[in-house]
Amino acid sequence: MDKDWVLLSKETKRKISAATWVPLRASQTTGNGLDVKQAGFIEEVFALGSVAIPPEHRELGDRLKWTDIGIGHNVLPCAYEDGYYSPIDQHQHNDKQPIGVELIFEHPQPVVGGKRWIINADLIVALRLVKDGNAWVRPEEDFVVVIRADIPHMNPQFLSTR
Repeated sequence: MDKDWVLLSKETKRKISAATWVPLRASQTTGNGLDVKQAGFIEEVFALGSVAIPPEHRELGDRLKWTDIGIGHNVLPCAYEDGYYSPIDQHQHNDKQPIGVELIFEHPQPVVGGKRWIINADLIVALRLVKDGNAWVRPEEDFVVVIRADIPHMNPQFLSTR
């Protein structure tokens, strides 16, 4: 992998505060309040996942489907019998073929229940972010909010970045 791509050199040189919000991971369900068995039941689901894919793997990235990067996709580390190890942040096209970087990890909370979404530490460090409540801010740009969770307690249904 290219060092500048891993360090997000282009992204950290531009003003983040001038960028548009881009969802990184989302899961929202809205409806009309009727039971699924009632006539007139309406429900809309917005769900989104994301993976950072470098230009050299763009062709493979363009072929990814919802099942490859959506919220149903499990992001997990994997140890193979032959000794190969795939860390949690590598997005694998096929076994042992990393083509991108996972930006958000879903971490089930055993015993206490629920799930937490964890932002890739490389993203936080590369953009030099600091956590402030339910957001990550960039002190070098007047503490502009760069990543925000729209649900309290960082157990978000929606994570987005600028």
